[in-house]
Amino acid sequence: MQTPSVSLKTYLLILFIALLIVLGGCGKKSSTPVKDGTLIRVSYAEKGDGIDQLARYTVNIEVDCDGTVRIYADQFEKWMPETACPEDTYQLEPAVMEELRAKVDEAPYGKLRSDMGNRDQTDGVFKTVTVFMEDGEHTYSGLNPSNRNFLALYDAVYNVTKERAFTYVSSVNEMQQKAKKAVEQAQIHVICNADELLFSEDKIKAVYLIPPEGEEPEGEVPPEDAIPAAKTEWTGKLTDEYYGAMLLTDEGVAAMADYSSGSSEEFPVSLQLYIGTQFLITFKADTTIEKNLIYFEHSTNKEQVKGDVDALKKALR
Repeated sequence: MQTPSVSLKTYLLILFIALLIVLGGCGKKSSTPVKDGTLIRVSYAEKGDGIDQLARYTVNIEVDCDGTVRIYADQFEKWMPETACPEDTYQLEPAVMEELRAKVDEAPYGKLRSDMGNRDQTDGVFKTVTVFMEDGEHTYSGLNPSNRNFLALYDAVYNVTKERAFTYVSSVNEMQQKAKKAVEQAQIHVICNADELLFSEDKIKAVYLIPPEGEEPEGEVPPEDAIPAAKTEWTGKLTDEYYGAMLLTDEGVAAMADYSSGSSEEFPVSLQLYIGTQFLITFKADTTIEKNLIYFEHSTNKEQVKGDVDALKKALR
């Protein structure tokens, strides 16, 4: 009995499928979580138009391979600077870490994608999972993710750290409230775009009335080592005007330099000066201001400038 021969088409089809399997296997990039250093980080942040500005920051929970947990917050939109934000560091129990490690190692990473969010939603919690693999960081994130593989990995970290995270977030919220209250109670406000506070009186060392050239100054004068923003940057070549000037701290200088960076005569940036809730004056920067003595007002009307300077001096006391 003659064995049926395999047709050429069937042979080619089998060969093609085998080739796909081989190429697919070769192209699949395998990676495993690291054995030292940071193992995994989960992050979450509230999103949406209805979220209070005090809550607009991200909470991060990092777990190292040795069980060290680090909780910290960043990406603040206002109030509390990130440099003032505390961190909470502690150690997981060995048994807890061992169970967490197993979940990280066994997670089905092939079923995860970088964008895990619900695209038709705009409000909720934006969650991120970053696993530190031997070939680099693998990050998966999204708004209100519902993928069970993603949530299993996220919850593996959050469920064993949530009590410390809750306490940490409560402390940050309290600091936010205090920072906001301090801003609202500040006597002097320098406001930049979108009504954002640039700096307040704690960044101002002193205020001076500087007379035109040739006229003796009245009262205090800037220290000799004060570096002024050149008058020509503000008033051209006029020499018969009185100037109101503020001597800033290093933090005030940094804030001013950052805000005025890139400004020019064609595209100046504006600032508003308030005492309490009372508007005092608008002034502009038409160049990057990196000096500690800045001019906020100039006029030939001495009494006008002197009145504003005296009001600021009184608010600083």
